Amino acid sequence: MRVSGTAGRRLAVASGAVLVASAALAAAGGSWAASRAAGSGGGTQTCITVDQLSATSGQQAATARYWTLARMRATAGWSPADAAPARLTPAQARAGQQAAPRASLTRQCSATRSLLAAVPAIPAARAAPSSAGAAPQSTHVISGYRTVGKLFYVTSTGRRASCTGTSISNGHGADLVLTAAHCVAGSISAPTHGWAFAPGWHNGTDPYGLWTGVSVRVDDSDWFTGCGPAGTSPACHTNPPYDYAIVIVRPRDGRSLASRVGADGWAVDQRATIYAMIVGIPYDSDSTLVTAGPAHLIVESEHRYRWAWTPSFSDGTSGGPWFYSYSASRQLGDILGDIGGYQYGGLHPSPSYSPYWRAPFAALVKGS
Repeated sequence: MRVSGTAGRRLAVASGAVLVASAALAAAGGSWAASRAAGSGGGTQTCITVDQLSATSGQQAATARYWTLARMRATAGWSPADAAPARLTPAQARAGQQAAPRASLTRQCSATRSLLAAVPAIPAARAAPSSAGAAPQSTHVISGYRTVGKLFYVTSTGRRASCTGTSISNGHGADLVLTAAHCVAGSISAPTHGWAFAPGWHNGTDPYGLWTGVSVRVDDSDWFTGCGPAGTSPACHTNPPYDYAIVIVRPRDGRSLASRVGADGWAVDQRATIYAMIVGIPYDSDSTLVTAGPAHLIVESEHRYRWAWTPSFSDGTSGGPWFYSYSASRQLGDILGDIGGYQYGGLHPSPSYSPYWRAPFAALVKGS
């Protein structure tokens, strides 16, 4: 997200009431976490082909060593150039081959009815110390949420980049980070590597440590279109309605990500207009941005997306979660979208867009 030249400007605290998160979201959206299986044709299946990039144990260890605080602080946000076919120098090609993750394709099918059931949030195993504090009351700028952080990675050209990621649940204990597919899988022929997630990122620190990515998963059957076996077809392009990706992270110090910070729930097929709290972390901001209000369904080029006003959102906010319910006391919520999709999530700081999540999203997450 963010193609405009306004990226990264320092953000002032907004005056006036912007958000009373837990009360407003609970009132507006709490009942919408229920299953939307009705009318789904209970006997039908949803099948997707998953494109998975996997790092070896050696690559994971190298990633953990690579991402020092100094490098993380100096990392820029996602750029549209990252999605273009890479033109590599010989040196970049050699370095990329050494760092490149293994690619594999897997076909997976699930009963559509089961996919449409919401997945609840998972609380941390114990109350983790947090400087994030309660949910914001009347400000755009906060110190952070435990489950939301910066997702760092390296492009095929060796450029360091970041987007926003969120710890989410898949219902059976895997440690998953949600982000936008255009961040970590923008080009089938030029994969990213060195994925690492810093939940609760604020003030240039990673209060819950850095969690190294094991693999990245996208819906290959829908996200990549017309690419051919090697991904080199001139017709190869990405498909904005499926702009979401899952990064699987490994445990840290014997603990899972979910037990350390919790994991947010999510649901698909939510109503056309819904009250949402949208969160993102600009690449050069010490704080987390949050805005809340109605999120609307729109149709562009025969595909459905959501849009909402997001003043001052800039580079690095791609992948940020759209909460439709949030508990300040638990510091957990439920999500219906991610910043991405139409125009990579938005050509300007506001408005922002999200894919309209449906059964294929659920299939990707529950199968991860």
